[in-house]
Parts: sequence; structure tokens; C-alpha cells
Amino acid sequence: MLTKAHSFTVKAKQRLTVLMTIADVHSSVSPSAGKTFRANAIWDTGATGTVITQEVAVACGLKPIGMTKTLTANGECDSEVFFD
Repeated sequence: MLTKAHSFTVKAKQRLTVLMTIADVHSSVSPSAGKTFRANAIWDTGATGTVITQEVAVACGLKPIGMTKTLTANGECDSEVFFD
């Protein structure tokens, strides 16, 4: 389901090391479909993919569809893959 895109601007008095905002999360597969919840979002403008926490996956009612190797700042790890 496509939704209206939103943009934002962040003003900081000092150099930011992490860009974090509150995001409204909505999933059409959630047991409470149609409801939105709030979560912290860290924005990585250089990322090639989107990552969510296990807590967000559970709250959205997502089921893993497989596994993949993920390259992180701390090295390689195995991660679940979800499709909504």
C-alpha cells in the first residue's frame, strides 16, 4: 500500500552524529490493521536497504520470508527478511 510521502527538516545547534526522529508506523498486515504506532527512526542517507527492529516487526505482525547476509559497521551477520 502506497501512502503519501512526507519530508522533514532538522535544525541542530551542534554537529549531529545520529539523525533520529519519531516515525508513525502503519502496516496493512498488522492484527490491528489501520492503526498507527510511533517508533524511533534513525535515518541513514547512505544505506542501500531499510532495517527495522524485531520490536517493530512484531508490532506490524510481519512474518519472516527468509534469511540474508547483512553487512554492518560491526561486520557481517545473518538477518531475517520481511515483505509487507
